[in-house]
Amino acid sequence: MVNEWFTGSKRRLVSALSAGSALTALAGPAHAAGPYLATTEIVTVSMLLGVMSAAMVSAIWMIRQRGRMEAESRELKAHLSDARHNVSRLQALIGDKDRRIVVWDGLSDKPEFLGQLPAETGAPLADRDFLAFGRWLKPTSAAEIERAVEKLRSQAQSFDLILETSREEVLEAQGRVSGGQAFVRFVALNNLRAEAAELRLERDRLVQALTTLQGLLDQIDLPVWQRAADGSLAWVNEAYAEAVEAKDAAGAVAEGRELLPTIAREKIRAASTYDAPFRDKVSTVVHGNRSFFDVVDARSPTGSAGIAVNVSDIEAVREELVRTLKSHAETLDHLATPVAIFDGEQRLQFYNQAFQRMWEIDTAFLEGKPGNGELLDRLRANGKLPEQLNWKQWK
Repeated sequence: MVNEWFTGSKRRLVSALSAGSALTALAGPAHAAGPYLATTEIVTVSMLLGVMSAAMVSAIWMIRQRGRMEAESRELKAHLSDARHNVSRLQALIGDKDRRIVVWDGLSDKPEFLGQLPAETGAPLADRDFLAFGRWLKPTSAAEIERAVEKLRSQAQSFDLILETSREEVLEAQGRVSGGQAFVRFVALNNLRAEAAELRLERDRLVQALTTLQGLLDQIDLPVWQRAADGSLAWVNEAYAEAVEAKDAAGAVAEGRELLPTIAREKIRAASTYDAPFRDKVSTVVHGNRSFFDVVDARSPTGSAGIAVNVSDIEAVREELVRTLKSHAETLDHLATPVAIFDGEQRLQFYNQAFQRMWEIDTAFLEGKPGNGELLDRLRANGKLPEQLNWKQWK
């Protein structure tokens, strides 16, 4: 188009010059005609000169513009060539078999896929099957990546995840947003990176298991605690915090509130070993009342953990039973009728004075809680029982 305009301008310039020459030739005879004709010639020549000047300026401007456009065209071609080279290089990098990239343009539901993952990961090669994460990832990993992709596309929330495939392979997933596009990069990890990722997964599993266990311990009505290597409280459950009258479990740890008295803690520290945990009954004050706890405290190289079972009610029942038995024993001891009580293993548990006087047996022997057979043998030896033909069968 520029060439056609330039050719037309040249033609118009030549025509103008030809017309100017013809008018100049005619100006000689017309000069004798008078002043009016001379004025007309001057105006005509001036207009022609103006047109010629404008045409020449336009032609010069167009020549410069054409040169500038040709230079810009060469520069754009050079930039296009560089861009194509960069795109080819990037596509070669993206096309690595150890990674795959999924790109969404805005809110479009149709993604673009670049690259592939190794076949041993179990990742589908077909684009339509790749986003069905539940088919080739473990359920936990599939749920995590699906939530992460949804937040990435709806809220532009970036993420970095470690995923496990159904074939026990480890992948790294990175989600980012750039230039109105959301993309997720899946990378197959090898060697040290894979080992680090597996350690991270193991750590996450341990943290989840510990969190679950601590959540369970918070729901039971038994004080539970965990100590660091230096003996300071590292974690307690809600029952422990309630027993020491703390605001919450975190407050009990921060303030170092102890459930057990100092003497009991020193005893636990001295008696507990890695192989044999401490097990004993400990008395302490809870809410202003004397309480009894069966304490189990296990020790490890990194600290210790313990649990306390409140047995105050059991101790009260036991003490009541002891008092009752003592009262009954005192009553039976004053009876004139001989009484002896044996347990399920046939060992003597109680006897009254009438029983001892009747058989004339040493108190030391009776206090040793002899068995029924031993007692009969002693009575036979002392001549308190008649001789039997078959003594063993008689016993």
